[in-house]
Amino acid sequence: MNPLSLPKFLFCENRNELPGAGIVLLTKEPFIIGKVWKYRSRDEMTSAIARIDTFGHAIVPGYNICIHFGGTIYGEKITAALAERLKAGATMKEMAQFYLQEKIMDKQSWYNMKYSQDRNP
Repeated sequence: MNPLSLPKFLFCENRNELPGAGIVLLTKEPFIIGKVWKYRSRDEMTSAIARIDTFGHAIVPGYNICIHFGGTIYGEKITAALAERLKAGATMKEMAQFYLQEKIMDKQSWYNMKYSQDRNP
């Protein structure tokens, strides 16, 4: 990677300003935002996905954590045709893997205690 280039994704967190658990930002066009939400149980997560999912989501494997499509830095309101061109679902899956690697793997025991799907069936 060029030392002057950004990584593919960035994680942004400000607990006082952002609801949920932060966002993951795609640093290249179309600058997709993934909202990270942590749920108490698998049932709560499944219900939220059915209720709020629009253009894509991805579950962090093994955890009650989901990355929901949150728009782009150009705005939240986009057309379905644009969402298809953005391939938002595929990007959400990459964001979920990024979140797993960058946020969970170093603190795996803490996440297992609070958000593991095994703990909260």
